[in-house]
Amino acid sequence: MNYTKPGDIAPSSYVAPQPVVETPSLEQLTYPPGLVGELTNLGAARSMRRTRLPALAGALAAVSALSGRKYAIEGYGMRTSLGLQVMCVAGTGMGKDIMFDVSSEVATASGDTFSMSQPASVAGLHRLLSEHPTLLWRVDEFGRYLEVAIKGSGHDFQLLTKMMELHTSFFKIWGKRQYSDSGKNLDPVTHPLMVGLFATTPGQFLNAMDKGTVVDGLLGRMLVLRQTGDVEAVPLAERRWTPMPDNLRSAIAGIATLLPPKEHGLNGIDGHTFWPVRFDEQANAMLQSIHDDVDKRGTDELERSLWVRSFEQIIRVAGVVALGEAAILGLPFSPVINATTLHWSHALVTHSIAAMLPDVKDHAAGTDLERLQNAVIRAMKKHMAETGDMTVRKTDLIYRLKGRGRTYHALKDAIEGLVDANVLLLTLRGKAGVGGSAAEFLTLNGGPDVWG
Repeated sequence: MNYTKPGDIAPSSYVAPQPVVETPSLEQLTYPPGLVGELTNLGAARSMRRTRLPALAGALAAVSALSGRKYAIEGYGMRTSLGLQVMCVAGTGMGKDIMFDVSSEVATASGDTFSMSQPASVAGLHRLLSEHPTLLWRVDEFGRYLEVAIKGSGHDFQLLTKMMELHTSFFKIWGKRQYSDSGKNLDPVTHPLMVGLFATTPGQFLNAMDKGTVVDGLLGRMLVLRQTGDVEAVPLAERRWTPMPDNLRSAIAGIATLLPPKEHGLNGIDGHTFWPVRFDEQANAMLQSIHDDVDKRGTDELERSLWVRSFEQIIRVAGVVALGEAAILGLPFSPVINATTLHWSHALVTHSIAAMLPDVKDHAAGTDLERLQNAVIRAMKKHMAETGDMTVRKTDLIYRLKGRGRTYHALKDAIEGLVDANVLLLTLRGKAGVGGSAAEFLTLNGGPDVWG
């Protein structure tokens, strides 16, 4: 994947970045401009691993929370908040902790203008937001948390449901809660902002996936930054604790101390006003092309559930980065989304969805057998796309897929089911019979004409 900035490209010739078939390296997209980029640099410099993805996740969530209830993006016929739900998926010991380090330092530098408390129930969340209307909810081992929550109907499940609701409720009021004991009543919350920052390992993340989790919209509301493979450790001799530079502290303080606009702002509920985040002329001209690009993606219900919110996700991510750009320049009252930032955000969001989609589809199938069969079919398609060869040796395919909870015998059963259903064609090569050594080969029935 080659990522290039649009530069002076005329809006009429703007070409949407296309996600590739294979899982792309999101590391190439970890260099946004402004405060988000500088916080990513800071986190990466402190990391024990040579990776920038966790630092980017922390920077995006921190600046999103820092925006508080002061900003709203206006354009394309609607308004939206700068609220994000960011999840970093990476292996154990692969540097995820740095995302929480970045967000903590931003909270401290801002004078704790947003809360990082951990609500234990929806009522607790309501009380937190009534006292402090902006919350950065941080959960480590989120895959395990999600798996437990969706299997039950207790407080964790209710919190996740409320998080989904709040993601699109910025321009609403969370109404007053009244109890028989009036001393427990909770005041209404106007323009509540709940930002999420979550870390999980790939195995926990995928084990928590079922069709309901994906189609109901939880995953579609998240920006999932997935790191693939092991990441090289930074040699001990090169490790340094890098302090936050004064210019970053000034930029953070500029946003934190900014008062709501008295004039020329956007009007909210009950006299609340917002500083507008708008698009420059070139970025505004790109919006329709970006909308059309993501609107046509997805071939079934599950895929569409991930793509349907991607346009708004692109806009929100671009708004967060634009605010960071303005803050670095000492202009937190005048954030503008330019073409370069919008293009970067489009690439990041589309590639992040493309990167997780194959495994999510495999794991969100209805049964364990269906998950395995989906994995087999995708591996066959991948082999065909990479080599041009429509046939693969059965044992090679099994060992390629084995692991992450997939056993040899379970994969063998899944393949036999696909052969029985005539999805795969089985052929023998070599000597058969007594003392023979015939090998079994598999072909997708229909080849590229059917499977593409």
